Amino acid sequence: MQEVDVCTGEVLWSEVKSVISECFEFPTEEYNPCTTFIITPGGISCGSEWAVEANVSFPETYLDLHPFPATLVRWPTATRCGGLPNASGSGTYDYVPYGGGSPGDPEVGDWRDLRLTMSLRPAGPMFFSMPQIGTLALPDVGADGQPSLIQWELPSHPEAGGSVLAGSVSGLGELPADIPLFAGSAYSPYRLFWRLTYERYTRDCEPGPDPGTGQFRCKTRNSLPENDGHWEYEWDGRSDGGEILPRMIAGLPPNLAADLNGDGVPDAYWNHNLTIRRMDDGNRVDNPEWAASWNWGGAVYWAVREGQGQVGWP
Repeated sequence: MQEVDVCTGEVLWSEVKSVISECFEFPTEEYNPCTTFIITPGGISCGSEWAVEANVSFPETYLDLHPFPATLVRWPTATRCGGLPNASGSGTYDYVPYGGGSPGDPEVGDWRDLRLTMSLRPAGPMFFSMPQIGTLALPDVGADGQPSLIQWELPSHPEAGGSVLAGSVSGLGELPADIPLFAGSAYSPYRLFWRLTYERYTRDCEPGPDPGTGQFRCKTRNSLPENDGHWEYEWDGRSDGGEILPRMIAGLPPNLAADLNGDGVPDAYWNHNLTIRRMDDGNRVDNPEWAASWNWGGAVYWAVREGQGQVGWP
């Protein structure tokens, strides 16, 4: 009878018994480890084939504006992407008996201390769209970066596209309820990555087969190269990972599919978790006299007034 390691095909022992342990092989090509995959504007949940689950929320992104929530026609108006942070979330699982053992009596091929991590990373600039302005691609310049300047040519009256009244939008109590607003949006593309770390129970062997015999040299209890029937074992730390591309996801909601190069195939996932921060005249968002923030799930509402006869803060 033989003892065989099916991960290498090596015949390790041919005297006592035959033990063939199950060995998971990670694919070398594109691979989605999630047997269950749920994506919403709030985040992503992945249930893997290794019994471990992980969740990651779309990170909060920042659009800094001034003057806001109202500005003037032909007034220098500042816009800035103040942050596109990364995000990650992990789940763990104690033990998977792939080799048929248990935590107190492991067998070759068993896994323990599994950790699955899902990570979201920005894949490009923030895309900010408003009526009369169009779409701006705003790179992440941080909370201290220099903003870009835009200029409105028309006030936000209904004939120019002012489709929403301030009184119908939560958080805009500082504006008259009957003032019309331009309604736009801001969203950012993100890529999704996975990484699995774990330990696998193995025999303590030298890397690769002996060039002369083709056999692996594994330690025994007496640390001899010859087999005395008593192997030494170890928990071997391992890891793998990759990217979960949008084309791997069946039924991906269109509002979350980001086709960045326009070829009809999504390249990333749209993040709508947008917080608007008001800047002061020095482009700061932490000035307590002016600091305020709003989050409408990616929507942006902005009032534009006629500028005649008005001086200073709109």
